[in-house]
Parts: sequence; structure tokens; C-alpha cells
Amino acid sequence: MGIFSRLLDHLAAKVKVETSVLESVRRALDASATPSRNVIYTLRRVSHLERALLERVCRRLEQGASGQRLLPAPQEVIYLRNRSGHELTVGQTARFRRFVRGMLREQLARSPQPVYVPAAFFAGLGPRPLPRPTRLPIDFRFAPLGDLWLLFVYWSHRDALRLELSEPVAGTASQSAGELYRRLSLALYRHEKLARGPAPKSTQTVEQIVLSGDRFERLLQELAVDAAASREQMYESARRRFHEIAATMNGAAIRILYHVLHPVVRAVFEKVEVGDLEPLRKAVAQHPVVVLPSHKSHFDYILISWLLYHEKLPLPYVAAGANLNFFPVGGLMKAAGGFFIRRTIGNDRLYKLVLDNYLQYLIKRGHLVAFYIEGGRSRSGAVRAPRLGLLKYLVAGWAAGGRDDVMLAPLGISYERIAEEEALVREELGEGKQAENLRAFWRLKGIRRRRFGSVMVQVGTPISLKAFRAEHEEEGGGHAADDPVLIEDLAFAIARRIMDCTALTGTSLAATVLHTYPRFEGAVEDVARRMRTLMTLRAVALGFRDAAAWDAATTLGDAAGQQILDALQVGGTLRKAFHQAPLEVALRLVVERFSAVGYADSVDGEGRSHVYVTPEQRLRT
Repeated sequence: MGIFSRLLDHLAAKVKVETSVLESVRRALDASATPSRNVIYTLRRVSHLERALLERVCRRLEQGASGQRLLPAPQEVIYLRNRSGHELTVGQTARFRRFVRGMLREQLARSPQPVYVPAAFFAGLGPRPLPRPTRLPIDFRFAPLGDLWLLFVYWSHRDALRLELSEPVAGTASQSAGELYRRLSLALYRHEKLARGPAPKSTQTVEQIVLSGDRFERLLQELAVDAAASREQMYESARRRFHEIAATMNGAAIRILYHVLHPVVRAVFEKVEVGDLEPLRKAVAQHPVVVLPSHKSHFDYILISWLLYHEKLPLPYVAAGANLNFFPVGGLMKAAGGFFIRRTIGNDRLYKLVLDNYLQYLIKRGHLVAFYIEGGRSRSGAVRAPRLGLLKYLVAGWAAGGRDDVMLAPLGISYERIAEEEALVREELGEGKQAENLRAFWRLKGIRRRRFGSVMVQVGTPISLKAFRAEHEEEGGGHAADDPVLIEDLAFAIARRIMDCTALTGTSLAATVLHTYPRFEGAVEDVARRMRTLMTLRAVALGFRDAAAWDAATTLGDAAGQQILDALQVGGTLRKAFHQAPLEVALRLVVERFSAVGYADSVDGEGRSHVYVTPEQRLRT
């Protein structure tokens, strides 16, 4: 016992708990009508290990820095599910649930009624760090196999061990035990969904689900008749297309990739600035979510997965062009959740059928999905006209049933400097598009020695697919999921929201101004003045009608000014400069930064500092 006790003490010291969560729980408990109510922690499954760990964490966090109690000690703990090894039949599971509801009924009969705090431990980020052991019908009280496995998992990932708490649920005499059980189960389910996402199934299982069903068999038979082939031959063709498309998300590969790519992201970019992710968290907790980012760089693929993994959100299944499916990038991207789609599908009805079923499977399972509605990378930085192909499959898959709603979350990604700008310049000069292959991938080996400034990521207001279709019907539109007007209106609504949440960078602002000069040259003071004018016009366009008040509010240290910068989506070096100096001086710092990253040269012109964009640099800006 001494060894296990020391191990638990060590693990408890490693457990991380968000300070904001602690304060939220504490406030909710203090605001209770009867502060002396008994606090009962709720765990998902029976586990002596997690109960002992919870007790130690609560003792460690019981007193805050000010002496205020942050977390009460667990006077009681209730488990909603039995051990996995004891739920081998439906009857065993049902009996334990009836037992739990009976306990809840007895607790609700007390006076005062208790307060329940759902709690869950998580080791590592992303999918489960290690697979669950095979369920065994043997589980000894003195050596429960499930707890031994948990101890091994928690110890292996002790530096990434955290405790997640939900808002307390106050018991009431009028509340039924069944209703309380559902509320507690839902809270713990949302914890699991936010932290892990739905558990990935094996490729063989997904294949069986995707390549089955009445609709699939009917269309497969039709295609077999048209192609004068047997059903087995056509099914084998469908299997090949499935493996061409499908991701093979793997927890171990994801963690290896994270440790490889994390230093690359930190080395290449000075800073990754992330806006408020709370709208995205709320959407992920309640509905299937499709993330729709802007697309300016191949780094988008890395940044989206890296960001969500880093922010303790489920990893997305990201749609990528089949041109990226080459060794070794293709296998790595599939292991990280990437699935590949041909650039041109043509009249391949079998491919369309498999792709449609695969997207429908991802949505129905509640996986986080991401794809680029622009279809390809923007060459100018502006959001391109949306492509409707994948959106049609998405809407049709949702309309086919299985989910009440799907949330579409726009994401704006802004770079101060694009990593592939040299290739984009060559394309603008008439060279063909560089093929993505191992040779091109190898050329990036020195990218860590270069710096590309900051990256800004902003999440826009999610769009409810259900509400959007209802609004479309009210305006006289069609009800069918394949209504072309509905698809087109939805696509452009998404594009507008991506533009609305795209950050304003100093390099884009300076480049816009310098392109207004006939010779791409201007005095730094004059360039800064024109930048100020552009920002004022943007502020007025966004609803800040009083330009003078806006100018006054953007002085250094003014809280109202910072709110306006938030509304203008100002980020990167431009935002940093506003924190360091008044407006005019800040804009001069941005112009100097524009020269420092290699976009322009500083020259002297009659005692005044000038900035000049050379002919070779003009296409890059």
C-alpha cells in the first residue's frame, strides 16, 4: 500500500486543473441557496484509483492563495457506470443503472438536497493515448484490472494528466432520479467529446459501415449492370476508392507528429495568436461541427490540427486534395486525420457514392470535420469564390438523417508572410504550378531557419445548418437538400463569415498602401498616415461612425481602443505595435517591420526615411 500511496501522491501533484474552472465551480457552490449542502462528485465509472486520486487533488486544491476554499473534499462519490468487466450483458448494465438511480433517489430525499459536481480525468491530448484492455469477466476487489490499467496509463502520461470539472448540478426535490442521471451523464459525455471526440473505429469497421446499406447496394447493382461487371468486381472497385479516400487516425502517430511539428511551428512563426474559441467549444459539445477555414498556405493543414490538439479539442478529419497523397506525406496526413479527395471526379459515380457515404458516416458519428470551401489556396490573400461540391455532400448527408443539426464554424487564418510566396510568385510570372511531391517536400528542409512573422487564427460565429435551411424556406426557397439556391446561399454566407473573422495584419495594410504609389515608394510618415486613413475607413465600415472618437480611442493604454482593435480583428505585429506606442508611432513601427521581413527596402530621400518596394518584391506583397 505504501508504494501505491506514493504513486498516487506523485500523480495528484501532476494533475492540472484550469483555474477558471475552479473559480466557476467555487462561485456556483457559494451561490447555492444553502451553502452547507453536501457536495457529491460524479465519476463516469467505478474506479477506486480515480476516487483516491480525486481526494488527493481536492486536498491539494482545497485552499487557494487567498485562503479561500477552492474545492471541497469529496464527502461522497457516485459512479454512473460499473466497471467494464462487469457490464458484459445488457441485463448487468441495466441492473447497475437501476442501482444508481435508487441511490440518487435516496440522496434527493435528503434535506437539503446535495450538489453534484461531474468530474473526469484525462491523460494526454487528442484520441485515447492507449487502447482499452480487452474486457474481462474477472475483476478482483484487491487488484481490479481496470484500475491497474488506468494506473499504467496515467503514470505513462503523468505530465499531461488533467482533471475536468463541470458546472455543479443542484439536486431538487421536484427532480426525478432519472432526469438527474441523464443530466450528469450528459455532462460527462460532453467532457469526453470535447477532450477526445468520438472514438475512432478501425479502418475495417469503417469500411464495412461505409460500403453497406440499402442505398449503397441498390446503386452498386445499378453500376454493375451499366459496367457489365459482377457485383463482387464492383464492390472491389468501391473498396479501392474507399482506401484512397479514408483517414486512418492513429493516436500514437498523432502524438509523434505533434512532438515533431510543435517545434517547427514555434520556429517558423514568431507567435500563433488565437481568438476566442468558446463559440467553437460550445458547438462541439452539442452538435457535429464542420470547421471551414480560409486557405492561403499548405501550413493551414498543420496549423488547424496543431491548434485544436494544443487547445484540448478533438482532432478534425481534414479534407485534402489528392495531389498531397504522396509518400511519406500522404500516410502521415492520413494518420493525423486527413482524408483525400480527387481534384476532378468527373462522371465516376462509384467514387461519388463512396465519398458521399464516408462524409455521411463522419457527420453521423459526430466527428469534427474540416474542409476548405475555397477549393484551393488563395493566391492574392482574398477569400476565393466558394466551391459547392463538398458542401452538397455535407448537406445531403445531414438531410439523410442521423443528426438533428450540424454547425458550420468559419475560421480565418492570416499570415504576416506566406511560406510558399516564392512558388506563388513564379506562378504569377507564368511558370506552371509546382507539383506536390517528395522532391518539393525535401526543399522545405531549411524552412526552420526562416521566420514568417505571426499567424492569427479567429473563429467566426457558427452557422446552424438546420436554422439556415428553415430561414431559406421562410423566404420562399425549396425544402430539398439538393436545392441549388440553398447550397449557393449557404456557401456565400460561409465565405462572408470567413472574411469577417480574417485578421488585419500590418504587412497586408502596408502592402495595400504601398501599391497606391505609382513607383511603389513613399515616405514612412506618409505611408503611416495613409494606413491610418485605411484603418479609419475600415472602422467606419464596421459601424464606428464617429471617426474622431475612433482616433481618440486608439491611443496607448485605452481600454475602449483595445475593444475597437478586437472588433477590427487587428493582430500580429500591428496589434503589438498598438500596445507599445501611440497610433502614428505604431504605424511607423509597422512600416519598418514591413521592410525588416524582406518585403521592402528603406532608402533616404532628402533627409526623410522612405520605404521602397523593388520590382522583384512587388509580386510578393
